[in-house]
Amino acid sequence: MKYQWLQAARGIAVIGVLLFHVSSYWEDMDIARRITGPFHWGFLGVDLFFVLSGFVISASIERKSGGNHALHFICLRFARIYLGYWPALALFCFVAYLQGVSLPTGNALTSIFLLSGKIPDHWLAISWSLFFELYFYGLAALVIAVVPMKQRKRWITLFMALIASWNAGWLITAADEVMAGLQPRRTLLSGLILEFLLGCLLYEMRSLFSYSFGKVANLASLAMVTFAIGTFSHWFDKIELLRVGTFGLSAAAIIAMALCMEHSPYKPAKWLTFTGDCSYSIYLTHIVVLDIAATLGRLLLPADSWMFLLNSLLVPAYAWLFGALWYRCLEHPLYMSSKRLIGNLLSPRHTRIPAKAQETPVP
Repeated sequence: MKYQWLQAARGIAVIGVLLFHVSSYWEDMDIARRITGPFHWGFLGVDLFFVLSGFVISASIERKSGGNHALHFICLRFARIYLGYWPALALFCFVAYLQGVSLPTGNALTSIFLLSGKIPDHWLAISWSLFFELYFYGLAALVIAVVPMKQRKRWITLFMALIASWNAGWLITAADEVMAGLQPRRTLLSGLILEFLLGCLLYEMRSLFSYSFGKVANLASLAMVTFAIGTFSHWFDKIELLRVGTFGLSAAAIIAMALCMEHSPYKPAKWLTFTGDCSYSIYLTHIVVLDIAATLGRLLLPADSWMFLLNSLLVPAYAWLFGALWYRCLEHPLYMSSKRLIGNLLSPRHTRIPAKAQETPVP
């Protein structure tokens, strides 16, 4: 089953991230500066991606158990991430070379293999979030391999309690260390993992999300209230536990709204679900496209001309179009080829997957 409203939510998420980065290109434009303020909160799109990943992965592993299934799962998910990421990283490095930008060689391994969840450790800054995707996929594979299916809800709950207690304990007893980013085991027991686990819980509770106007309205109220609390202080997006308790809950409420809408007579706009399909490509390439469009505009167009203004206003559209083409021509074909190859080599049922196998939804 392909959840159309969840794909629409994925589209909204990547649009939010795109606008978050567009704001820095528009801050010097009087006509656009007035609307860029709310764009700062577009990073909520990352929280949406994390909750969505938890939901989709829970659906993917529901009836899988044992080492063979775990190996098949982890190879497929890692191929999904790396085969989408490496071409985008190569594009970024090529553009940096043309611009005469020297990338720090000390960050090569962490940048190429996504070995860190910290922004300064990466050449392509937005790739920090992919580390947590990979980390969660590894945890999911471990669950497939060793945790019986009937016990998974219990283990999800216990792991959530562990991470929440660890982060809350440090925030209560050593707030200065937490605010300075010095919390022990910050990566291994990151509060951001709670957002993936929220997605897992939403999957387990999916039968509760039937459609009614009142239910959608209440979830919308929860999303707005938790989001509003998060905007009160910059610490709510700096400290992971506070981010989960505000923006993470807001993202979970939005995903719950989407699940309710799946049972409604309404359908999302096709362009929005298509944006969801292309979201990974847009996410990975938009920084490069924004930079190229802005640079060419400064070099080729007079700063006080209407063409310069129009070019600046159109940079989000450029990023969307490039991401859509990147998805159609590169990311999607690469993923489908790897999916067939992995399925033929490692399929737990030892069945060969036909060349035109139906695609299942992936984050």
